Amino acid sequence: RAVFRAPLKMSPTKNKYRGVDEKMAMRCVVLVVLCASLVVSAAGSSQGQLNQPLSYDPSPDPAAVVLCDQFARFTILTPRLVRAEYATQSATFFDAATFAFVNRRLPVPKFKAFNSSGVCQIHVEGGISVYYTLSTGSTPPEQGDWFAAHKLTVNGTFDGIVAQYAEGDEPTGNLGGTVYQLDGVNGSVPLDKCTMKTNDPNCALGVLSTQGWTVYNDGNNQAFGQQGSWIPSPYSNKQGQDLYVFVYGRQFRLALQDLAAVAGRQLMPPRRFFGVWWSRYWKYSEQDLRRVISIYEDNLIPLDGINLDTEWHVNNNYLDSTQSKPSWYGGYFDWDTSLYADPMKMVERLQVLNLWPVWFDIHQSPGVLGINSKFAEFAQAMGVPNDPATHVPVQVDNQTFTDAFFKLLHQQTGATNYWWLDNGEALSQKFSLANFNGVLWDRIKFFQAAAANNNLKRPTVMGPFGGVGTHRYPFGHSGDTITSWATLEFVIRYTSTASNVLFGLITHDIGGHRDYDSVGNNPELYTRFVQYGVFSAMLRPHPQKAPSRGTLEHDERRIWQFPYRYFEPMRRAMQRRARLVPYVYTAVMQAYSSGVPFLRALYVDHPTDPQAFADVSATTYLFGDALVVKPVSAAMSADNVSRHTVYLPPASTWVEWDTGRCLAGGAQYDLRYALWETPVFVKAGSMLPMTLLPSRRRDPRFDLRSGSAQQDALSHPPFVVGAAEDLPATLVWEVFLGNATTGHGIVIEDDDSTNYTTGLYAQTNASFSYDDPGTLKKLHLTVHPVTSPSLVPSSRNYEFRIHNVLGPVEVALSGATTDGGDEGGPNAGVVHWWEPETLTAIVHVPSVDVVKGVDVQVLFGTSPVSELLCSARSDFPGLHQRVMRAKYAVDDEFKLGAMPSMALNRVQATPDRMRNNPATAEAELRVYHQSLTNAVNSHLNATHGRPSANLAATMAAWLE
Repeated sequence: RAVFRAPLKMSPTKNKYRGVDEKMAMRCVVLVVLCASLVVSAAGSSQGQLNQPLSYDPSPDPAAVVLCDQFARFTILTPRLVRAEYATQSATFFDAATFAFVNRRLPVPKFKAFNSSGVCQIHVEGGISVYYTLSTGSTPPEQGDWFAAHKLTVNGTFDGIVAQYAEGDEPTGNLGGTVYQLDGVNGSVPLDKCTMKTNDPNCALGVLSTQGWTVYNDGNNQAFGQQGSWIPSPYSNKQGQDLYVFVYGRQFRLALQDLAAVAGRQLMPPRRFFGVWWSRYWKYSEQDLRRVISIYEDNLIPLDGINLDTEWHVNNNYLDSTQSKPSWYGGYFDWDTSLYADPMKMVERLQVLNLWPVWFDIHQSPGVLGINSKFAEFAQAMGVPNDPATHVPVQVDNQTFTDAFFKLLHQQTGATNYWWLDNGEALSQKFSLANFNGVLWDRIKFFQAAAANNNLKRPTVMGPFGGVGTHRYPFGHSGDTITSWATLEFVIRYTSTASNVLFGLITHDIGGHRDYDSVGNNPELYTRFVQYGVFSAMLRPHPQKAPSRGTLEHDERRIWQFPYRYFEPMRRAMQRRARLVPYVYTAVMQAYSSGVPFLRALYVDHPTDPQAFADVSATTYLFGDALVVKPVSAAMSADNVSRHTVYLPPASTWVEWDTGRCLAGGAQYDLRYALWETPVFVKAGSMLPMTLLPSRRRDPRFDLRSGSAQQDALSHPPFVVGAAEDLPATLVWEVFLGNATTGHGIVIEDDDSTNYTTGLYAQTNASFSYDDPGTLKKLHLTVHPVTSPSLVPSSRNYEFRIHNVLGPVEVALSGATTDGGDEGGPNAGVVHWWEPETLTAIVHVPSVDVVKGVDVQVLFGTSPVSELLCSARSDFPGLHQRVMRAKYAVDDEFKLGAMPSMALNRVQATPDRMRNNPATAEAELRVYHQSLTNAVNSHLNATHGRPSANLAATMAAWLE
């Protein structure tokens, strides 16, 4: 756990060359250069490995250090990254960890350093070259841009692309970073206009730039003291320079890995953070929470976490009605026992449901008020009167205040909770330390308190951005945004650029927080927000409770309060997120390992593709390695579709999840989306680890089958409430073949503790290969033996869901075959079936020994990678959904005289015919588009029972 009390063993080290004469200093330079030029290492990549223990050491390997003269020291950190320090008479070189950079002990790249014609040169093999004009005197000026005066230049050629930085260059090509928060933002704010200072909590540039370089100025940052000590003063005090120069060309992934190598990794939040959360600014009681949980369960809406806003504690309005402070006003740390009669009993009940710990929202600006039950002890520690009228202002840079707060007040909620630092007051506080970053320091102290709490298996804290280094203490919160379509579009882009400074684990107020234009309850806008939330770091609504402007309604985020046409797609989106938890958790764990954020812009993986930087890709992003997402962020037109232009990156075929069509990469598409559809594209050859659909009862689809043996084999669906925390008893592999003949998937699981930082985790790999030997087409599916099996169930069910295929002819397991359920022998309990509505074949293998794994062969009569099943027209699953909804709409208009044509009825029944006679399925699919066109034309042109103009337009848009 000590590794989370970051960073430890980080004591300042003064330059050992200071105080010696120039001649002696130059002797030291020769020695350092000689050592550096002889170093041979495995350098080249700073990418972390998941099985390597997490440790930070701010002192670099001496072999990586080059002292060019008595004023300039360079540390070669990676082949693309150099730290450049300039020390004047009143400054010194410094090796302590700062708030931004905590690790400099990295594998030393192979390089040569020498002086030539008055220029110190450093050439890294396969990387950068550094040029610094040597000093001609012994006393530098006390202020100015010293490196500019010495013509510091860093350049390199990477994959044929030349990048060069000269001190003083402006970062005109920066691809954006992030800002402190988005409170009150309606639309967008600039993300590429920040400074290069690492300790600026208001704004920070990302590490990626089309110029191929980025520089961070760490000269005025705070430094960590020795273990257990308080923070020292800023080490440079504007006397000298401390630059981190990243030069990488278009090697964007390596640039992010380099930043993570020196700034630290983004640690893992608890598993259930990646499920579905509920949050509302409301005075909830325990009875109210019970009711909310019951509604989630009754409506089969997943629920994995609860956020209690500031109403959990007493406040001025409650204690004294004459007070005018808002109910969110801080300073209180006692439970409101009128709402929670016995808070610790409530804690026990929520623990049973896997819903505890919860987030506790606090506003720290008022500090600590005298009415707190522990104020007498707090006042004694602070040396102030014990008076209910006493007000002790927040002082996060005061060790006495901070120690007393965490010892006395922080524990009052039961010591088993997470804190949401929902305030920006620390920015305006006057600090005793110059340039003090109180936002980040406050976050660090809360994170340390969580790490020291033995009741929490994994520490976390939630709050705004606080400068470079904030990512080490997840989660982020973007702030109280204004509800609008423009805001939705912006937060999508904002998250991608925040990943450029490693701050990608951000939770947004899904739906926006507050409304200024009476659109807060726009059901279409909220539906699209929820669909975006599925493919964000955390799905968590959080509306205000004040009425919307111009209406008495509150901003509504309870999806069951909306009409069914909106409720149903929102519930389906939340259920998809619940099923995606294994995939999301794995992707975030891989990001921890590699340093490359799991949610990132297209240009990170496709840096040489101009379209990845174009406006069309601004809200398109990678969600893990297998998914490309471009959420709908504009209202539907009158014909009930959103028109959406999507660019898909090259080097792959992409399968559109909701429709089944295959689209080639490296191309742009004009697509249309109905309300229930989300633009999500799966890389061909992917196997996504997921869970079964959460339920309090057996999945209804199983009840359609006959035979008790089959139904018993399909047990263990996860519960609706609290499912994300548990490892699934049935691990589902969603197999997207596309046109790939091989593919793979991975799932990473653990015990939700900090042991993953020592390399203790379980990894299960899956793979497939396709062979077309003749009449029967063979798909070979394998789940390999798990590593660290003690961390997962010893026996679990594996279910393969193979998309865009016709019904299997046979399924073979361990050399045997089954036609749907073998009561004995090697296939006992194994079942397979086919869903013609979605063209999905399902193979369910129960009770697999995870140490041994499993091999399955699925035989098809029609090639699953043929053009029929993988092309721009292989969209039967999506089209059938639209046909069904069009049919329902026609039925709703029947009272007005409209009625479905016989042709439309026949098209609607296509899946039933394929289910009843699988041999005709291929022929049905080959004529489906033409049959649908004929049916729509027949219906729209009917002389009797013609649909309304609006429905006719909708049908034309949906079914064209």
